[in-house]
Amino acid sequence: MLGWFTTMDEKTPFGSLAAEKFEIGDIVEWTKWDPVIEEWVSNFGILMEINNKPVDNRIISVSTIKPLNQSDSQFIELFTMYLKPVIPNKKII
Repeated sequence: MLGWFTTMDEKTPFGSLAAEKFEIGDIVEWTKWDPVIEEWVSNFGILMEINNKPVDNRIISVSTIKPLNQSDSQFIELFTMYLKPVIPNKKII
């Protein structure tokens, strides 16, 4: 089992490749299932921060978002891979 832990430490954070296409301040979109209308609903927000966090023995990329379509001033955290850029940036990957 020693090799397994070594391998886990050497992996790049899950979702970090998706995070490379974003910059802080980007407007992003994500969808959320609405059980009342039984449809996926688009949400929009401003990307405030991207961090790597440990979840179940794996490091993943998590983004902090300031939602634009909510009246409160709460920030939310989402798995970075759930996000889509509203305006594709000029970064060449």
